[in-house]
Amino acid sequence: MKKNWWKKAAVLGLAAAMSMGLSACGGDKNENSALAKEGVSTFQEIGFPDMEADYMNVAATSRRNGRIYMILQLEHWSSEDGERDIRVVSMKEDGSDMQVVKLDIPKQESAGGGGAVPMPRTETATPAVPEGNDEAGAEDADSDDASEDDAGEDGTAENEDLAIDEPIGDIGGKDFWENTYYGQFQIAPDGNVYGIKTYNYESYGEEYYSIQKYYFCKWNCGDGSLMAETELLLKDPEKEDEWAGIYAMTADEDGSVHLLISGENFSVLTVDGEGNASAKKPLSEDVTKIFNNYDRIIPKEDGTFMVLYYEENDWSKELMAAFDPAANTVSAGRPLPGFIAGKGFNVMMEGLNSDFVYSNDSGIYSFNMGDETPTLRLSFVNSDLEISY
Repeated sequence: MKKNWWKKAAVLGLAAAMSMGLSACGGDKNENSALAKEGVSTFQEIGFPDMEADYMNVAATSRRNGRIYMILQLEHWSSEDGERDIRVVSMKEDGSDMQVVKLDIPKQESAGGGGAVPMPRTETATPAVPEGNDEAGAEDADSDDASEDDAGEDGTAENEDLAIDEPIGDIGGKDFWENTYYGQFQIAPDGNVYGIKTYNYESYGEEYYSIQKYYFCKWNCGDGSLMAETELLLKDPEKEDEWAGIYAMTADEDGSVHLLISGENFSVLTVDGEGNASAKKPLSEDVTKIFNNYDRIIPKEDGTFMVLYYEENDWSKELMAAFDPAANTVSAGRPLPGFIAGKGFNVMMEGLNSDFVYSNDSGIYSFNMGDETPTLRLSFVNSDLEISY
């Protein structure tokens, strides 16, 4: 029997997407004005298509050109093949004209020829390939990839991954495991869906080794077709013990994408609108100082990042600065507003009608840089949304 997990996930996703652009919020005034409370919102149920899924995760939300977008990760445990897929749901701001598009995720074939058999998600270690080890089998294993998501990294979500795990099989007498997942989704300024694919391969023969590869993917938001898939070289092949991962991603209006790469030191990698990837570029000295003490990194619609970081010699003070990955420059730091520093926050993102929107345990607030107090947009206490974060 399927559980309607998708209903609650959809409500939370819609609330998040709509809150980014709230210019005013409050309950209707009634006869008893004493009952009127600040930040009260009543949620109206919207007819949402049944995805026939056993579980649904809202991986990303966005609001563009008068439409709300949600990227959904669906799991179908009760189906024979345990299929998982990724869909984009869009609608007008009043909930009408709802459209659902399934993203094209190539079916992964096991290196052993057994096909993709979903298994529980597994953490993957990535030790270096030993010298002299033949990697041919591993390269072949990478040629046919499939689908899935995390999100990513920090993000978040903060994000969960939609992964297809392969059974341990046999390649020339050696056991192996492979996995592909998709994450860090976003609706880009050009209207397409961007995401990161991560491929893992592990061999359990006499000499254990593993491979991890990253790809930037672009889908057509209209029909779900895969438009581009570009391999990203995050590691220096000369450094066997180097580790690296994609921390965050932001896109310019021209379709180029900037990836913030984590590792021993942060760096930036850019993919242009044609799908060509640059080499990693180290951050400037000024930017590096900020990232050495960072707390949060928030992607912005203009292709930059807002970095929240602690003062180098006084970690009781937190600052905000804008980082431009294209120019490799950072603005002067400004103190984090006292109303946030004093009470803390759970999630912060760029707003549409304000500089930023953030949430804490009591509600959702917006503010502009320089404000002395935030504006309450949604009270978790006084509203009928079942949420506490």
